[in-house]
Parts: sequence; structure tokens; C-alpha cells
Amino acid sequence: MELIEMKLHLKNFFRISALLLMLILLLPGYAFSKTVSLPLSIDYPLLRSLVINSAFTDPDQTTVLLDENNGCRKITISEPIFTEENSRVRFETKLQIHIGTNIGNTCLMPIEWEGYLALFMEPRIDSNGWVLSFDTVDSVLYDKNHETAHVAGIVWTFAKPLVYDYLNNISIGLAPPVLEVKSFLSSLFPPDLDLRAKKMVNSFRSGEIMT
Repeated sequence: MELIEMKLHLKNFFRISALLLMLILLLPGYAFSKTVSLPLSIDYPLLRSLVINSAFTDPDQTTVLLDENNGCRKITISEPIFTEENSRVRFETKLQIHIGTNIGNTCLMPIEWEGYLALFMEPRIDSNGWVLSFDTVDSVLYDKNHETAHVAGIVWTFAKPLVYDYLNNISIGLAPPVLEVKSFLSSLFPPDLDLRAKKMVNSFRSGEIMT
């Protein structure tokens, strides 16, 4: 039985790539088990646009993770950027934190911090729903001048769980382009090979993720 495997490569762009052997595998009498890989790419600018549309939907590419007591406790992230660094996805976002103690209408002892958070992430695909997501393996904080920064313990302890939880749950649905590829491939073959073509197309699965 032929198997269509989709391998994710990451080198300045996402690529699910390898060999197009479909025509050979569908020839009558061809019975060897083969793995076919098909190309599908998402470059970093497109990935950024997809993430903005799904996770940074407030004005000016922002999202407010927390806004309590008229801004006395507020966390905002904005301006996401995706690049490649050391064979990993580098996901950077601007980070603004405001934390104080609210008494009546007064915000006492407010602490403000503004800078950037860079997450170094490994991509993964859920083949069942064809969802691309990321696991954070490292992170770095920078100040407004992009110098390595250390945030006051109370500030980062307050903000880190909310920020990480939100960013680590960002995902991209790949089902629409995968369905388009399936539909396109199915249309290439004559009616007498229709059943075999459908079996192959329905065998789509994600392959090894390589960076």
C-alpha cells in the first residue's frame, strides 16, 4: 500500500517536501510500498500574518492578555515577528506590563516594564486535525533597546504564566491547504484509477519534522 507522508522542513520557511512519485505509484501493476512526500510551504511573513489574524486581533497588531482595575494590572503583547535562529523558530513579541495595587479608584505603587520577549520554539503537527503548533524550549527577555534584560521578580512572576500560556497555545490550521492538495491530486487521474488514487490521498499523514 502506498503512503503519502508530509515532512516538515524549516529553513527560512516551512516546507513539507520531497519527491513527487504519484504518477509512477499509480501505474497499473505497481505494487511496491512507497512513501511519497508533497511540497507545501509557509514562509515566515505569511506565518506572521496568519498568527496576527488569529492571535493579535486588537488594533495595531496587539492583544491584551489582562486588564483589571482600569489598567492597574495590565499585560499587552504586540508586533509579533518570526525568524529562524539556530535551527529553531524564533518568535518575538513586544511586551508591556503594568502592575499595581488597586485601592478604591487609586492604583498604588505601580510598576511598569516594557521590552521584548523572544521564544525559541520547536514546531509540531497534529495529523488528525492538521494543526501546526509550537513547543517553547528557551526564551530571552530584552529591554526597549534590545539589550538582555532582567525583570523584577514580582513583575515577571505576575506576567509569565499568562504570557506563556497564551503564546504556547497559538496554532495554525493546515487542513484547508492539505484538502486543496488532496483535491488537486485526485483530479489528475483517470476514472479507472479513481479508487486507488483515493486510497493514496486518504493516507496523508505528517512526517518527521526537520529543522
